[in-house]
This record gives sequence, C-alpha cells and structure tokens, in this order.
Amino acid sequence: MNDSTASSVTDPFAVLGLKAGCDESEVRARYLELVREHPPEKDAEMFGKIQAAYQAARDPLFLAKQLIWFDEQEPRPWKQILDEQAAQTPRLPTANLLSLGNLSAKAKEDQDG
Repeated sequence: MNDSTASSVTDPFAVLGLKAGCDESEVRARYLELVREHPPEKDAEMFGKIQAAYQAARDPLFLAKQLIWFDEQEPRPWKQILDEQAAQTPRLPTANLLSLGNLSAKAKEDQDG
C-alpha cells in the first residue's frame, strides 16, 4: 500500500466497523459485507474509503506504525525531545543523595588518616 492511501486512513478498523486487532478472516468478511452494501457503481466515495481501510487493516507495516506512534501521526523531532529532557531537573533517590555524603566523609577520613 502506498503512503498516500495509508495516511488517508487514520483508523481502518473504525471505518470497517470492527474492533482493533481483529483477525484477517473477520476483516475480510466485514470488507465483503460492506462492498455488497456500497458497490463502486452506486457509492464510489464510500467504496474507496472501505477499500483503503481494508488494505490498511491488512498491511503489517501500517498496523505496526499505528502501534508505535499511538495518537501521533509523525514522530517528534529528536531535538525537541532532547531539549525537553535537558530542561528537566535530574531526580536522584534520597538514599543515593545521602550515600554521596557518606562517600565524601569516608574520602576525607582516608585523606586525614
């Protein structure tokens, strides 16, 4: 399936009236049912939507992309993610912070000792 067809279908299962994650036989049965209801001769626009949804629902790459990107259609730029991470103050657990003080005291004892 080409990218223009895939991008025009946001949720193929919703177009087909199915729950996400249906198996291929359910998708095919529903597709055939909808094609009988909306043949290309009578309702070309709806037929096109149904056909694009069917192709997307069967395309493993399209489905994997939907799982990975969740609600976002495009991944966020790395610079934006890195800037957000740099702006956050690092958090250390209290036990780790206290252990740093203990290490400093021990290092000072070793120097003095």
